[in-house]
Amino acid sequence: MAKQGAKRHPHPDPIRVRQLREDAKRPMGVNLSEGIALSHTLMRFVGAARAR
Repeated sequence: MAKQGAKRHPHPDPIRVRQLREDAKRPMGVNLSEGIALSHTLMRFVGAARAR
């Protein structure tokens, strides 16, 4: 049986690569707080969609 790995794109999006590098330069606390804020926003969005 052949082993299947994750499919990789031949050339990553240069804009996404730049954004990831910029994020990596910021303090972990900043990225963490923004991730938590995004998570809360998405939870409210999903909650609003379910209420309808």
